[in-house]
Amino acid sequence: MKTFHILLYSFTLIIFTKISMAQTTSQMHIVGSAEFQPNELISNTQRDKNGEVCAGIMIVSDLEGLSYQSNNGIVKIDKNPGKDLLYVSPTERVIEIYKFGYEPLRITLSDLSVNLKSGQVWQLNITGDKKLDLIPINILTSPSEAIISIDGELKGTGTTFQVSEGEHQVKIEKDGYLTIDQKIIVSSSNNLFDFNLEQLEPVKTTIKSVPTNANISIDGIDKGNTDKDLFLFPGSYSLLLRKSGYIDINETITIKETGQNNFSYNLSKNSVTLTLNINPQNAEVKINKEDYSNRQKEELAPGRYLLEIGKDGYKGVSEYIELELSKPFKKNIALEQKTGSLQLTVEPIDASVKLKKGKTVIKSWIGSEIKRGVPVGNYLLEVTKTGYTERTKIIQIKEKETTIEDILLERGSSITSTTSNQISNITDESLLENEDETLFLDSKNSQDSNNIEISNDNFDASMPYSLNELRVKEKVDFADEIKIMKIFTDSGKETNVNGALFEIRNNGKNYIVYPKYKAIVDTIFVEVGDIIGIEKNVIKLTPLMDK
Repeated sequence: MKTFHILLYSFTLIIFTKISMAQTTSQMHIVGSAEFQPNELISNTQRDKNGEVCAGIMIVSDLEGLSYQSNNGIVKIDKNPGKDLLYVSPTERVIEIYKFGYEPLRITLSDLSVNLKSGQVWQLNITGDKKLDLIPINILTSPSEAIISIDGELKGTGTTFQVSEGEHQVKIEKDGYLTIDQKIIVSSSNNLFDFNLEQLEPVKTTIKSVPTNANISIDGIDKGNTDKDLFLFPGSYSLLLRKSGYIDINETITIKETGQNNFSYNLSKNSVTLTLNINPQNAEVKINKEDYSNRQKEELAPGRYLLEIGKDGYKGVSEYIELELSKPFKKNIALEQKTGSLQLTVEPIDASVKLKKGKTVIKSWIGSEIKRGVPVGNYLLEVTKTGYTERTKIIQIKEKETTIEDILLERGSSITSTTSNQISNITDESLLENEDETLFLDSKNSQDSNNIEISNDNFDASMPYSLNELRVKEKVDFADEIKIMKIFTDSGKETNVNGALFEIRNNGKNYIVYPKYKAIVDTIFVEVGDIIGIEKNVIKLTPLMDK
C-alpha cells in the first residue's frame, strides 16, 4: 500500500515539476522612506511583556506570506490583504522579514529615522525581486493530518507544497506525538518526503499563581483557573494567565517528557495610584465621565483618562492625563473663581456698607464704591447709618458683569433689621432663574389641620415669594389644594395674599407647598421692617377649609 502511495505522489510531482530552476535567492527591498501615520493609533489594551503600551509598524507589500521577528519579540500581528500591522515594544530597534524564496530582510529602524513611541504607528513599504521558480513537493505523515511548517511558515495539514530548490527546515506537529523538526534537501529528483511520528503519553503539568484564581489559557483554549493540575503532551505551548486588575502573563512553556513540569507566577497589579489635591476640596471630580468626587486617592488601570473638575462659581478644568504602570501620578489643582463687579451708590455718602454671605461679612466699607473681583454668587447687601432706617437687599454677582445698585436711606429711627440678623444661610440657590423653584423652609411642628407652622431658619421676609418655598416636613391633614388668604406677622400685621391658590405635593419625604399658577408667584411679599416669625418663630397659613 505504501508503494502505491509513493508511485501516485511521484506521478503527481512529475506533472508539476518545472524544467528549469533558478539557482539564486531573490531579494526583498524597502520602497521609499518610513512614514509616520498620525491617524493610526494603538489601543491601550495592547501591551508588551513589560506592561508598556505597544507601538505599531505597518508593513504594506505586494508580497504574500510574509513572516516576522524582532529583537524584543512581536506581541501581535493583525494580517490583512497587502497590509500587516505588527504590535511591538516601543523600545524595539530591529525588525526581520521572511518569505520563502527570498533572503531575509533585516531592518534597523534608526537607519530609517523611525522613532517608536507607545500608541504610535509607522509604515514601511516592502517589495521583492522576481520570485524563484518553485518545485512541487509532497510530505507524507503517519498518522496523517499532522500540522506542517516549512521554514517557519505554517502550511497546515496538506501534503503538496511549492518550494524553491535547496535546503528547507520542516517541522511536523500533532497532539500526542513527538514533534519532528529537521532539514530536507529539495531538487527536481528529490521531492517526496515521508515521516513516521512517534506517539507520546501526556504528563502532569501544574500551573500556580499568586494571587490564585487567574484564568489559564493553553494555545487559546480555556483550561480553568489557577492553581490547577493539567495533563499535557510533551512539547511547546502558548500560556496566557489573566486576572482582572493584574498584568497578563503571556509566554511559551515547554512540557518535558520526564521530570517536574511545575510553573509558578507572581502576578503584578495592573494599576496606578492617582492622587488629586483639589482646591476647593468639595469640587466635583469626574474621570472618564464617572464621578470621583471626595476621593483623593484612586487605583486605576494604566491608560489615558479625561479628568474634569468643576464647582459652581469656579472655572472648570478639563484635561487628559496619562497613567503609566509603576509610576504613581499626583496632581495639584486650584480652581479659579469666577468673578464680577459691584457698583454701589449710597446716600448719605458716608453710610456704612457690608456685603455678607449668611452671617459672614465678606467686605465692608464706607460710602459709594466699585468693588471688582467679587466671586460670583448671591449676597446680602446691608447699608446703615445712625439716624437712618437700615436697608438690606439680596444681590447677585455674575461673571464678567457689573451689578449696579443705588440705595437711598430714609431718615428715621436707627433700626437694626431682625430679619437680616436672622438670615443664617444665603446660598447661590436663594436667587433663582426659574420662577417655579424656591428656597426651602423647614417645618418645626404642625399643631392642627387649620394651621401650618413654618420655621424662619432660611426665610428672608424682604424677598418676593418667588424666592421662598414653604416646605412641610410633618404630615398634616388638609386638602391637596389650599387657598392662602393671609400671612400673619409677629406684630399682628397681616399681608393679604388675595386667596392665591397653592397645592401640596408629597415628594416621598416631605410635603411641599407650591404656587398653583405662575401668575401669582410674585404677588406674595413683605415689606422691609415687617418681621415675620422672629419671636413666635412661625408663619401661619390659613387653609381653604377655614374660608
